[in-house]
Amino acid sequence: MELSNDQEKRVKQLKRSLEGWREIVLLLQSVFIWEQQWHLGAIIGAITAKFLLVWWLDPTILTLFSLIGLIGVLVDFFVPLLASNLFRPENWDGAKEKKFEQLCKILANAEASVYNFWNSFYTWRESRPKLVNLHDMPIKNLIWYLVLIKALKYHGVLRQLILDRGKYGK
Repeated sequence: MELSNDQEKRVKQLKRSLEGWREIVLLLQSVFIWEQQWHLGAIIGAITAKFLLVWWLDPTILTLFSLIGLIGVLVDFFVPLLASNLFRPENWDGAKEKKFEQLCKILANAEASVYNFWNSFYTWRESRPKLVNLHDMPIKNLIWYLVLIKALKYHGVLRQLILDRGKYGK
């Protein structure tokens, strides 16, 4: 994967900013691509628990956003502290570093792609305002669909579906 100078700078920035999170980020990546059989169940369970909790608490929008912000700040503060105590630096090896750098490259490319997409979208929206209505676009679940597609690609399910469609789709 060839990167431009700007993307290389962004990868270095990501590596520095995720330094305290690197072990956690690698664990999350393994969960999101379903390296273990139970990872899919954990993802579905976490999403279901989140929606059930919001349904059960029934907070107002202001309270919900405040709680999300508070949880985000607390997680951002405590996770690096706990990670430094749980994961020892001497356990960090070259293979993990390579995997972490590859993940930072993927994140930098994804960030650039999303930025370019939104710039193109807003340019298109300004040139054709009647064709685009943001309220009709199901963007809120786009990230989860991308994670699902990434995991299906990792396990070869997409390739198998494409091959099967080629066999039987004619």
